[in-house]
Amino acid sequence: MLLVYLAAAWSAGIAAATFLPFAPLLWGGWLLLPLGLLLIWRRDPLLRRAHLCLLFFLLGALRYTIALPHFDDHALASLNDRGAVSMFGDVIDPPEVRDTAVYIRVAVTRVKVDQSWRDVSGVAFVQAPREMDVRYGDQLQIFGAPTTPPEDADFSYKDYLARQGIHSLVRYSRVTVLARDQGSPFFAALYAFRDRALAAIYAILPDPSASLLAGILLGVDAGIPRDVSDAFSATNTAHIIAISGFNIAIVAGILSKLTQRVVGARRATLIVIAGLAIYTLLVGAGASVVRAAIMGSLSVLALHYHRQNDALNALAVSALLMTAWNPFTLFDLGFQLSFLATLGLILYVTPLSNRFESGLARIVPGERAKQIVGALNDSFIVTLAAQIT
Repeated sequence: MLLVYLAAAWSAGIAAATFLPFAPLLWGGWLLLPLGLLLIWRRDPLLRRAHLCLLFFLLGALRYTIALPHFDDHALASLNDRGAVSMFGDVIDPPEVRDTAVYIRVAVTRVKVDQSWRDVSGVAFVQAPREMDVRYGDQLQIFGAPTTPPEDADFSYKDYLARQGIHSLVRYSRVTVLARDQGSPFFAALYAFRDRALAAIYAILPDPSASLLAGILLGVDAGIPRDVSDAFSATNTAHIIAISGFNIAIVAGILSKLTQRVVGARRATLIVIAGLAIYTLLVGAGASVVRAAIMGSLSVLALHYHRQNDALNALAVSALLMTAWNPFTLFDLGFQLSFLATLGLILYVTPLSNRFESGLARIVPGERAKQIVGALNDSFIVTLAAQIT
């Protein structure tokens, strides 16, 4: 359980730092307190655990404070709300095609200010006409006005984009493609494979079946009709479309069976983990997918080393790793829902199954009660366990 306590303390430190805007030097100085106490009380298990938790609390706060953006004259965000400029940059992700426009993440490297170009850094979320042919790796020249993303009482689009490292929104821009295929060959090949798989799905199946399969298999849900997605939301079954642990378990199982026969169990472990990483990148590396991939990889490692896989520890490790990489992930709704739903499955599925079985055993024979609970498990008990948290 120590990993669970440390992950909770780390997350609490990140959350506390949002209310206590101390300088990184101050948070770092306070680390001397738990480090000194650990040396003094290292032989006392209870105090050692408490001081470790305090240490991770301060480390979480320090990590969040260090990650906060600091805008200087060379930051693209310093030009927000100051009018239209010409920008030069690279497309760093596949564009998002929506009903009336295409949205592009562009790493801007130069802007033209006062008739001269100067170097800047920052990612802009650029809105362009829907018919614009833009791909990952393209070099673009953009004319538009960088603005600060809006926020209101109900939703902060500014915070939502900031968690992705985006601090500038460019609407109604004029975009010119200067060069093609300037990005990473690995990601170019990965996205090209996804495009071919998407085309194959739409060639085989009609809509809305094709769009549903594309969402479930590839994480591309833009084509799902609004009435269909609304129906999934209204019936609390939207998680069927979202890529998460179920998909990761299938991919891991298939890769494990195929590779063990070819290269043996030892090498198969590395191939399965690499395959999970590639699949995660292929489907967009959303918070729920990354969480499931980390837990799946830990499960594969546990099997490889003949160790027991503790799901609660794996969930704690995934939270630690994800928020260490990007502390703003803690405030991502997808991460929160995925984490809590998984926690519900870990804590409540077995007790609920046992409770239902013991209750039914008073009415029907024991073997019959077990069969009924087995039939209800996936459709009702698992969903109830996730809904509790």
